[in-house]
Amino acid sequence: MLDVFKTPKTTIECRSADSPILKSEAKLSVGGASGRSSPYSPPSPSAIVFGRRLTAIYRPDTLFFGENYRCCCDLIHIVNAGYTVAILDGLKLIIELAFFSSLVGYFDTFHVAHLTWALVAFVAAGFGFWQERFFLFWPILALKATKMSFTLISMIIILCFSLVYRPWLYRLIKWAYPRVEHPISFGIGLSILLLVILAIDAIVFDVIYRLQTYYRRKAMAIYFMERREILRILA
Repeated sequence: MLDVFKTPKTTIECRSADSPILKSEAKLSVGGASGRSSPYSPPSPSAIVFGRRLTAIYRPDTLFFGENYRCCCDLIHIVNAGYTVAILDGLKLIIELAFFSSLVGYFDTFHVAHLTWALVAFVAAGFGFWQERFFLFWPILALKATKMSFTLISMIIILCFSLVYRPWLYRLIKWAYPRVEHPISFGIGLSILLLVILAIDAIVFDVIYRLQTYYRRKAMAIYFMERREILRILA
Protein backbone atom coordinates (compact mmCIF):
# COMPACT_ATOMS: atom_id res chain seq x y z
CA MET A 1 0.00 0.00 0.00
CA LEU A 2 1.36 3.43 -0.92
CA ASP A 3 0.71 6.55 1.14
CA VAL A 4 1.06 9.71 -0.93
CA PHE A 5 2.25 12.81 0.93
CA LYS A 6 1.70 16.03 -0.99
CA THR A 7 3.17 19.48 -0.42
CA PRO A 8 2.60 22.59 -2.56
CA LYS A 9 5.76 21.86 -4.57
CA THR A 10 6.58 18.22 -3.97
CA THR A 11 4.84 14.84 -4.12
CA ILE A 12 6.56 12.00 -2.27
CA GLU A 13 5.42 8.36 -2.09
CA CYS A 14 5.93 6.64 1.24
CA ARG A 15 5.35 3.01 2.11
CA SER A 16 3.49 2.41 5.35
CA ALA A 17 4.99 0.14 8.01
CA ASP A 18 2.30 -2.54 7.51
CA SER A 19 2.83 -2.76 3.75
CA PRO A 20 3.09 -6.35 2.39
CA ILE A 21 6.23 -5.37 0.50
CA LEU A 22 7.92 -4.16 3.64
CA LYS A 23 6.79 -7.26 5.53
CA SER A 24 8.33 -9.49 2.88
CA GLU A 25 11.53 -7.46 3.05
CA ALA A 26 11.60 -7.90 6.81
CA LYS A 27 11.14 -11.67 6.43
CA LEU A 28 14.02 -11.80 3.98
CA SER A 29 16.21 -9.92 6.43
CA VAL A 30 15.30 -12.38 9.22
CA GLY A 31 15.70 -15.54 7.13
CA GLY A 32 19.14 -14.52 5.87
CA ALA A 33 20.55 -14.58 2.37
CA SER A 34 18.59 -17.71 1.36
CA GLY A 35 15.29 -15.90 1.80
CA ARG A 36 13.83 -18.63 4.10
CA SER A 37 12.42 -17.54 7.43
CA SER A 38 12.46 -20.00 10.28
CA PRO A 39 9.39 -19.95 12.54
CA TYR A 40 11.51 -21.15 15.48
CA SER A 41 14.30 -18.58 15.31
CA PRO A 42 13.68 -15.17 16.94
CA PRO A 43 14.19 -12.07 14.83
CA SER A 44 17.71 -10.78 14.81
CA PRO A 45 18.55 -7.34 16.23
CA SER A 46 19.30 -6.12 12.71
CA ALA A 47 15.76 -7.00 11.62
CA ILE A 48 14.29 -5.11 14.57
CA VAL A 49 16.42 -2.08 13.82
CA PHE A 50 15.51 -2.49 10.14
CA GLY A 51 11.81 -2.27 10.98
CA ARG A 52 12.30 0.76 13.21
CA ARG A 53 14.37 2.43 10.54
CA LEU A 54 11.58 1.90 8.01
CA THR A 55 9.09 3.45 10.41
CA ALA A 56 11.35 6.46 10.89
CA ILE A 57 12.12 6.90 7.19
CA TYR A 58 8.60 6.53 5.78
CA ARG A 59 6.72 8.80 8.17
CA PRO A 60 5.22 11.69 6.18
CA ASP A 61 5.21 14.06 9.18
CA THR A 62 9.01 14.00 9.28
CA LEU A 63 9.24 15.81 5.95
CA PHE A 64 10.08 19.51 6.24
CA PHE A 65 10.29 22.17 3.55
CA GLY A 66 11.31 25.46 5.13
CA GLU A 67 10.84 27.53 1.99
CA ASN A 68 7.08 26.88 2.10
CA TYR A 69 6.63 28.85 5.34
CA ARG A 70 5.88 32.33 4.01
CA CYS A 71 3.37 35.09 4.72
CA CYS A 72 2.07 38.33 3.18
CA CYS A 73 0.92 36.58 -0.01
CA ASP A 74 4.10 34.47 -0.12
CA LEU A 75 6.28 37.59 -0.33
CA ILE A 76 8.18 37.31 2.98
CA HIS A 77 9.62 34.25 4.70
CA ILE A 78 8.15 33.64 8.14
CA VAL A 79 11.50 34.19 9.90
CA ASN A 80 11.96 37.63 8.31
CA ALA A 81 8.35 38.45 9.13
CA GLY A 82 9.00 37.43 12.74
CA TYR A 83 11.98 39.77 12.97
CA THR A 84 9.91 42.60 11.50
CA VAL A 85 6.89 42.26 13.78
CA ALA A 86 9.09 41.82 16.86
CA ILE A 87 10.92 45.09 16.16
CA LEU A 88 7.71 46.97 15.32
CA ASP A 89 5.97 45.60 18.41
CA GLY A 90 8.85 46.78 20.58
CA LEU A 91 8.50 50.28 19.12
CA LYS A 92 4.73 50.13 19.67
CA LEU A 93 5.30 49.20 23.31
CA ILE A 94 7.56 52.22 23.82
CA ILE A 95 4.98 54.53 22.20
CA GLU A 96 2.16 53.07 24.32
CA LEU A 97 4.06 53.57 27.55
CA ALA A 98 5.11 57.09 26.59
CA PHE A 99 1.59 58.10 25.52
CA PHE A 100 -0.59 56.48 28.17
CA SER A 101 1.78 56.79 31.13
CA SER A 102 3.65 60.06 30.67
CA LEU A 103 1.24 62.26 28.68
CA VAL A 104 -2.29 61.41 29.77
CA GLY A 105 -1.99 59.18 32.81
CA TYR A 106 0.44 57.89 35.39
CA PHE A 107 2.80 54.94 35.82
CA ASP A 108 1.07 52.54 38.24
CA THR A 109 1.48 48.89 39.23
CA PHE A 110 -0.39 47.66 36.17
CA HIS A 111 2.03 49.43 33.84
CA VAL A 112 5.01 48.08 35.79
CA ALA A 113 3.69 44.51 35.51
CA HIS A 114 3.00 44.96 31.79
CA LEU A 115 6.46 46.39 31.15
CA THR A 116 8.18 43.61 33.13
CA TRP A 117 6.26 40.88 31.30
CA ALA A 118 6.97 42.53 27.95
CA LEU A 119 10.72 42.79 28.66
CA VAL A 120 10.89 39.13 29.69
CA ALA A 121 8.91 38.12 26.59
CA PHE A 122 11.14 40.13 24.23
CA VAL A 123 14.35 38.79 25.80
CA ALA A 124 13.04 35.21 25.51
CA ALA A 125 11.99 35.84 21.91
CA GLY A 126 15.45 37.22 21.14
CA PHE A 127 17.04 34.03 22.45
CA GLY A 128 14.42 32.07 20.49
CA PHE A 129 15.52 33.73 17.26
CA TRP A 130 19.18 33.19 18.12
CA GLN A 131 18.96 29.55 19.24
CA GLU A 132 15.93 28.61 17.08
CA ARG A 133 14.05 27.25 20.10
CA PHE A 134 10.29 27.27 19.65
CA PHE A 135 9.42 27.10 23.37
CA LEU A 136 11.08 30.50 23.98
CA PHE A 137 8.22 32.17 22.08
CA TRP A 138 5.57 31.11 24.59
CA PRO A 139 6.00 34.24 26.82
CA ILE A 140 5.30 36.67 23.98
CA LEU A 141 2.37 34.56 22.75
CA ALA A 142 0.89 34.51 26.26
CA LEU A 143 1.47 38.27 26.56
CA LYS A 144 -0.30 38.96 23.27
CA ALA A 145 -3.23 36.68 24.09
CA THR A 146 -3.69 38.32 27.51
CA LYS A 147 -3.32 41.82 26.07
CA MET A 148 -5.84 41.14 23.30
CA SER A 149 -8.35 39.90 25.89
CA PHE A 150 -7.95 42.98 28.09
CA THR A 151 -8.03 45.31 25.08
CA LEU A 152 -11.24 43.76 23.79
CA ILE A 153 -12.90 43.93 27.22
CA SER A 154 -11.82 47.56 27.70
CA MET A 155 -13.11 48.53 24.27
CA ILE A 156 -16.49 46.90 24.94
CA ILE A 157 -16.80 48.63 28.34
CA ILE A 158 -15.97 52.05 26.87
CA LEU A 159 -18.46 51.59 24.02
CA CYS A 160 -21.20 50.44 26.41
CA PHE A 161 -20.63 53.38 28.76
CA SER A 162 -20.60 55.86 25.86
CA LEU A 163 -23.91 54.52 24.54
CA VAL A 164 -25.76 53.77 27.79
CA TYR A 165 -24.62 56.19 30.51
CA ARG A 166 -21.92 58.73 29.71
CA PRO A 167 -21.31 59.94 33.31
CA TRP A 168 -19.85 56.49 34.04
CA LEU A 169 -17.53 56.92 31.05
CA TYR A 170 -16.53 60.35 32.37
CA ARG A 171 -15.67 58.93 35.79
CA LEU A 172 -13.81 55.97 34.28
CA ILE A 173 -11.66 58.17 32.04
CA LYS A 174 -10.91 60.65 34.83
CA TRP A 175 -9.93 57.78 37.15
CA ALA A 176 -7.65 56.12 34.62
CA TYR A 177 -6.26 59.27 32.99
CA PRO A 178 -6.60 62.25 35.34
CA ARG A 179 -4.79 64.68 32.98
CA VAL A 180 -7.45 64.39 30.24
CA GLU A 181 -9.52 67.57 29.89
CA HIS A 182 -12.33 66.22 27.68
CA PRO A 183 -13.08 62.64 28.82
CA ILE A 184 -16.04 62.00 26.49
CA SER A 185 -14.18 62.94 23.32
CA PHE A 186 -11.12 61.12 24.59
CA GLY A 187 -13.25 58.00 25.24
CA ILE A 188 -14.36 57.85 21.59
CA GLY A 189 -10.82 58.33 20.37
CA LEU A 190 -9.60 55.76 22.88
CA SER A 191 -12.04 53.18 21.49
CA ILE A 192 -10.66 53.69 17.98
CA LEU A 193 -7.10 53.49 19.31
CA LEU A 194 -7.85 50.28 21.20
CA LEU A 195 -9.30 48.78 18.02
CA VAL A 196 -6.06 49.61 16.16
CA ILE A 197 -3.96 48.13 18.99
CA LEU A 198 -6.12 44.99 18.97
CA ALA A 199 -5.60 44.54 15.23
CA ILE A 200 -1.83 45.02 15.53
CA ASP A 201 -1.58 42.55 18.42
CA ALA A 202 -3.61 40.00 16.45
CA ILE A 203 -1.20 40.30 13.51
CA VAL A 204 1.82 39.93 15.81
CA PHE A 205 0.25 36.91 17.52
CA ASP A 206 -0.48 35.23 14.19
CA VAL A 207 3.06 35.76 12.81
CA ILE A 208 4.80 34.67 16.02
CA TYR A 209 2.60 31.57 16.31
CA ARG A 210 3.40 30.57 12.72
CA LEU A 211 7.08 31.24 13.38
CA GLN A 212 6.94 29.00 16.44
CA THR A 213 5.34 26.27 14.32
CA TYR A 214 8.15 26.66 11.79
CA TYR A 215 10.87 26.22 14.42
CA ARG A 216 9.03 23.31 16.05
CA ARG A 217 8.66 21.37 12.79
CA LYS A 218 12.22 22.17 11.83
CA ALA A 219 13.45 20.77 15.15
CA MET A 220 11.37 17.62 14.65
CA ALA A 221 12.76 17.16 11.13
CA ILE A 222 16.34 17.50 12.39
CA TYR A 223 15.62 15.03 15.21
CA PHE A 224 14.22 12.39 12.84
CA MET A 225 17.07 12.94 10.39
CA GLU A 226 19.66 12.35 13.12
CA ARG A 227 17.68 9.36 14.40
CA ARG A 228 17.56 7.90 10.90
CA GLU A 229 21.34 8.26 10.59
CA ILE A 230 21.89 6.50 13.92
CA LEU A 231 19.57 3.64 12.94
CA ARG A 232 21.32 3.35 9.58
CA ILE A 233 24.66 2.95 11.33
CA LEU A 234 23.25 0.39 13.77
CA ALA A 235 21.64 -1.61 10.97
